[in-house]
Amino acid sequence: MESKEEIFTIGAIALSYGQLENTFRQLFSTITGMDELQIAALFQRIPNNIRQDILHELMGQGDLSDDAKKCVRDFTGGFKACADNRNDIMHAHLGYTITGSSKHGVVLHKFSKSGNKLTCSPSLQELKQIADSMRAYAAFGARINENARASPFPSLDRPPPPSELNWTVPEHALDILYPR
Repeated sequence: MESKEEIFTIGAIALSYGQLENTFRQLFSTITGMDELQIAALFQRIPNNIRQDILHELMGQGDLSDDAKKCVRDFTGGFKACADNRNDIMHAHLGYTITGSSKHGVVLHKFSKSGNKLTCSPSLQELKQIADSMRAYAAFGARINENARASPFPSLDRPPPPSELNWTVPEHALDILYPR
């Protein structure tokens, strides 16, 4: 087996992130009061951390209820974890776990900003969970957006926090991947 399911799931992660980012964009517009032209000129030009800083700052100056603000903070925290997972996966190099003559799982390789070589071997279930978290946070953000100005703000079920990928520097992998 050549890990087709894992590859398709990585594609689902990419598409799910696009949906999540669009939800963030809509929520950003609602909370900041910016119209579509302003959002089009600004949102794609700034990185996620600046988007979140602007959103939190303007949210604090607006008329949102404390419950709505808490939901927005929960959304942006989940968004950050989802974005980190997406960025790690999309900027990694793909390899396979090989046993004998068959490939049976993906291995992701990347370098940290400090130049450390990192490896992650997520299971199919872990990859699916990442995509599911993105879809759950997109739905959560959409519900916040629909109810942002509602009074009283409804109680919304929050998705569980996204899990993080486990990036390591296993010695045996380094010898195989990066011969000395």
